[in-house]
Amino acid sequence: MKKLFLFSMITAAFFLGLIPAPAAPSGLQVQLDVQEVAKHSVLVTLSWTVTIQADRDWESCELLILFRDDQEREIHRINKMLSVKKGRNEVTGHDICETSVWDRTRKFSGKLNCGF
Repeated sequence: MKKLFLFSMITAAFFLGLIPAPAAPSGLQVQLDVQEVAKHSVLVTLSWTVTIQADRDWESCELLILFRDDQEREIHRINKMLSVKKGRNEVTGHDICETSVWDRTRKFSGKLNCGF
């Protein structure tokens, strides 16, 4: 009984080792540019451009644009789902955030989660 259990465990470990994990999108390079378009007392209108260089096609990617304060805390986020084709891709958009958030923002970062 113990030999059968041990054999089953070894066999399972062997086969699980052969199943590749989803590859991380190592061939994706992301560049981000965020610009203020208009500023009012309460709201700021901004535009953003993300340039993505991909080594292959991706059907579904989640683009996250994060606004961070001087203590690296996330204070605003833009989410967008998109398809990425092999080569150079450029995605643009507009957003509105509170003036207080815009004034506290010290850093923008773009993150692309692909693998669907």
